Amino acid sequence: MKTIASLLIALSRLSVARPRRTLLVWALLVVLSLLAAAARLELRSSNLDLIDPKLPEVRAFLDVAEEFGTPNVLVVVLEGADEVKLGMAVDRIAPRLEKVPGVRRVAARLPLDEATLAEAGVEPYLTSTDGTMYFAFVQPADPHSSATSIEPFVRGVRDALSAARLDELGVKAGLTGLPAYALDDKEIIQGDISKLSLISMVMVVLVVVFAFGSVRRPVMAGLALLAGEGMTLGLVAAYPGHLTLLSAFSASILAGLGVDYGIHLVNRVEELTGGGLNEIDAVTGAARALSRGLVSGALTTAAVFFSMIVSGFLGFEELGLIIGAGVLVCLPVNLSLLPALLVTFPPRRRRERPSTERKIGRALLALQSRRVSVLLAIVALAGLAVGMPAFDGNYLNMEPKGTETARLEREMVKRSDLSPEFAIFVASSRAEAAALTDRLLDEPLVGEVHSISDFDLLGEAAARLPASFRATFESPRGRFAVYAYPEGDIWDPVQESRFLEAMERIDPNVTGMPVLGHFMIDRSWRALQITGTIGGLIVLIVVFADFRRPLPSLLASLPVFLTAASMPALMKLLGLQLNPLNVMALPVVVGIGVDEGIHVVHRFVDEAGDVARTLAGTGRSILLTAGTDVAAFGTLAFTQHRGLASFALALTIGVSLAIVYSVIVLPGILDILRVRVLRSAGPREADTSAGAQPVPLAVSAVTSGCREAATDR
Repeated sequence: MKTIASLLIALSRLSVARPRRTLLVWALLVVLSLLAAAARLELRSSNLDLIDPKLPEVRAFLDVAEEFGTPNVLVVVLEGADEVKLGMAVDRIAPRLEKVPGVRRVAARLPLDEATLAEAGVEPYLTSTDGTMYFAFVQPADPHSSATSIEPFVRGVRDALSAARLDELGVKAGLTGLPAYALDDKEIIQGDISKLSLISMVMVVLVVVFAFGSVRRPVMAGLALLAGEGMTLGLVAAYPGHLTLLSAFSASILAGLGVDYGIHLVNRVEELTGGGLNEIDAVTGAARALSRGLVSGALTTAAVFFSMIVSGFLGFEELGLIIGAGVLVCLPVNLSLLPALLVTFPPRRRRERPSTERKIGRALLALQSRRVSVLLAIVALAGLAVGMPAFDGNYLNMEPKGTETARLEREMVKRSDLSPEFAIFVASSRAEAAALTDRLLDEPLVGEVHSISDFDLLGEAAARLPASFRATFESPRGRFAVYAYPEGDIWDPVQESRFLEAMERIDPNVTGMPVLGHFMIDRSWRALQITGTIGGLIVLIVVFADFRRPLPSLLASLPVFLTAASMPALMKLLGLQLNPLNVMALPVVVGIGVDEGIHVVHRFVDEAGDVARTLAGTGRSILLTAGTDVAAFGTLAFTQHRGLASFALALTIGVSLAIVYSVIVLPGILDILRVRVLRSAGPREADTSAGAQPVPLAVSAVTSGCREAATDR
């Protein structure tokens, strides 16, 4: 760690000595990265993109999709008051849908004449129980439902429906099913990414400008942030080459993290120029003073995010990889590009106020109390007794409110025995399929069953069915698929659990989207446990490698562990539920918040126990970084996608708690243990050569108040 810090100090000195060359090199790297991102980076919005296709449960689902066609069907829902016209609408759209590129099969009506169907007593159409909704199941040709095929497939179906001019029949058409959700999500995210990411970055810069009371240095920090973001996009273009539902807003998360290093550097530069140094000496001095703490914080943050790689959930693995890599990119950018910018475009000369006279530092000092610090720590730990928030696995509750796609699925489930979600069984013979069909028909949790046995009702007419129609039930390998539709709402957690348990009792190898969705939820919980455990261990290991003493290491880790204890409790008290997207907010907050405790303890030791100077300098920086984090994550909470909005809201809550523990709880406890901390740090850390002497908290408050009064006078 010391070696890395030394290398970054040398890089900073080189950048200050040759600023124009440094700017040219970074500009070239950023341009190349952005060109790579523009050429290679794509957005994948399907839930299947969040899980590893090599997992046995996923592989079983994909094997069935390849053999019988994907279960991820697009459902065309026709609504009207006249059943005759609804039937005419189905007859009008079916041949059009079959011609859409990317369509494997359309199940809209049985392809036999009405007389034959009437003789067999079989309804030709798929309808709701009240006859006001008719359905057409459109199966994509791509068994993997890849991002590149879903969008043209759904758009082609929409175009075919528009061309059919169903309004002439008084029929309204809509779409539901996973392909429709995937395209809806992609359109929402693409619109929100460009808008909210830009807003979040502007908000971050505005917070910094307002806090520093100047424009030039904060703008330089903003430019360094943009360079770090651009470089990270280039890395993402190289691997994994795409963004998903989870990683789509990684740029905004990185905005809150990456600008922190610039804030710490600019804040220390202002401290040093306030002490009389010129810009060049202040920049090199700030880089030298901060490098070790920044390296320790960045490595810890990156390591926590990298721990997601072993979470077992592909979406979280890629998110952790992207953010972790982005942090490691932003650190050298802020210690190389930013110093070059600061010395190339120095601000106009002005009197910098000494750190102890700054309002933010004085306000933080006024909030200090040993009793309050201990009390807040106890309250945070008491959060462990509150427990975790409830888990909401309903995918529809993560979608934007009021979408036509979600409404149609709810109405379909409520008014028929059909659903876009169904279980799939595979039988090795026709007799086994028939026996399985009979058993499922006797199961009260099953609303409807379809299999090769349906053809028996048609008698000799079944031989006239086209091969494409039979392919859904019988594969070229001679195996047979049986489809079981749930009775009731599969998104109700109790109903879902009972249905899946019943299906697994019949055949443990059952698959389908309800089975896969439940597996994804279990996997996300497992990812939380794995990442939380590994992330906590990483925090302790890296922090101890930095301080090399138990007491300062534990104290530096205190804010993040208090956050981990209290964040779920606060979410529960506020009525916020966990879901498959926001469940990993806690490990992300651990990665974000671990920096702050490290910076506070480093500065406390550097200032020989002077709490006032610690809060005036590092406390101010931490509060500013908190403001940028909240600005970045709070902006994301306004996305239309409720799952991503809940993720951003959980991050905002967690970061806010981490800041309270870093600037309110930790300084008070450090002051209580001041003598032990300084003795434990030893001469290698505690440097009083600059004249700083240990100052108790009470004395600091009095002297700061005197300075404030003198300043006001």
